[in-house]
Amino acid sequence: MPVDVVHTPAGGDFSDTGGNIEWDIDMQAIHGMAPAIAREVLYFSPSLADSELNASLGTWVNDPDGPPIMNASLGECEEIPIANPILNSPLLDPINGNDNPDALPVSQAVSQASEPTTTMLLQQAIMEGRTFFAASGDSGSSCNVAYPAANGVANEGLPLTSDPANTPFSTGVGGTVLYSNGEEPAARFQEIAWTHSGGNPSPFISAPDYQHGVANLDRTCVVDGDGQPTNTGQLCRGVPDVGAISGDVVSNGYTIVADGEEASGGGTSLSSPLWAGMWADVASTAVGTTGYGFANRAIYAIGKDATRYGRALHDITAGTNGLNPALAGYDYVTGFGVPRLAGLIDQVQQVTPAVGRRATSGCRDRWAPLSAFSRRSLRASKRRLVLRGTARDRGCGARGTGRVMRVTVAVARLSGSRCRFMRSVTGFLSSRSCTRATYIKARGTSRWHLTMRRRLPSGTYRAYVRAVDSAGNVGKRKALRFRVR
Repeated sequence: MPVDVVHTPAGGDFSDTGGNIEWDIDMQAIHGMAPAIAREVLYFSPSLADSELNASLGTWVNDPDGPPIMNASLGECEEIPIANPILNSPLLDPINGNDNPDALPVSQAVSQASEPTTTMLLQQAIMEGRTFFAASGDSGSSCNVAYPAANGVANEGLPLTSDPANTPFSTGVGGTVLYSNGEEPAARFQEIAWTHSGGNPSPFISAPDYQHGVANLDRTCVVDGDGQPTNTGQLCRGVPDVGAISGDVVSNGYTIVADGEEASGGGTSLSSPLWAGMWADVASTAVGTTGYGFANRAIYAIGKDATRYGRALHDITAGTNGLNPALAGYDYVTGFGVPRLAGLIDQVQQVTPAVGRRATSGCRDRWAPLSAFSRRSLRASKRRLVLRGTARDRGCGARGTGRVMRVTVAVARLSGSRCRFMRSVTGFLSSRSCTRATYIKARGTSRWHLTMRRRLPSGTYRAYVRAVDSAGNVGKRKALRFRVR
């Protein structure tokens, strides 16, 4: 499966690899749930600072070739009116963990510099027919007050929701702990709400229309986002919307593979990408379209109908995250519960029309683009690497003219029978199978080039190039072998 990496900014410092295990969890959960997806795209920020995360989110929303389904396994406390300007004072920079990547090891995490921008970008995303899944947090009926706090797995006592799961334009995903009956094939014996599944009513964000008329979703706002009583007493946004397996982190974890070694993973950082993968399965049934648009519209239409609800979702009725117990129907710890995927697909098709349907006249472009390295395309030295080539697309029909949207190149130093792929700016990845290429976006399309000004160790190298056309067809990769002396 092709994996593309998009850096924002393109020339930033991406040397921090601390988030790699989270990428492994996300990619393996999504691909495991949807093994037939065409590709995955990773949008990288140099750090977890609010401003840099917003930049990457904006890159996805404004990427015309970006995927219609996105996952974010992170979050922070929602914006607190009146207090937020004080928390973001420059005097608190040394302990501002949300906007200062170099803050002290134990830092306050209640400041907010992303929520208004995040909300507007995600509103744009759903207008484009996209869906954004977000982990509801691992702090139970609280949000992360301070970093570090056991990677957030602690209820720190501040009953707020986690952003961006709390925006009305995202699908917040809570966590469950699943026990099987111990038989083969395994069946569900019991599934309960995880004690640290993030979930609460927001005191400040008004509930979107789709949350009105839902039993148990009944808590009201205190003030609006400006601290004014404009929405006082109105229904407020409830988080999460749905749930999926998180495990309990300690004894009911899940095995992932990271750099060739097994590691345990879990939390709502697992729950959210599981839903993203399953929603890709749902979207794949809308043949010839971009899917069913924003997931919450379908989820709440199903949840408000008892018959549809029982067919599409498994209700979680046991467990608590501190202040909020799991209840029959919706609750502030697992939302409407976990999917019965076949039933969910069937019910979504009945309640939601597909969006972005392509025109049915003419032919459908099924031809993959062709890419190649040009003659004399290579200039390789210990200080610089230059690759050039061409790409073209046959398009729709024998005489059709297609459009190459993107060309990506992977460069690897051979290490025995394995490869060490180059990052765009920072060194080499660890040794891995040569089929697991890490691609870098080239400049240009019909005539493309890639220039990397960095020191290259002596050795044998292999480069791969591939192209993607406007219809989403991914071409076969072409290889080039060369040496650096």
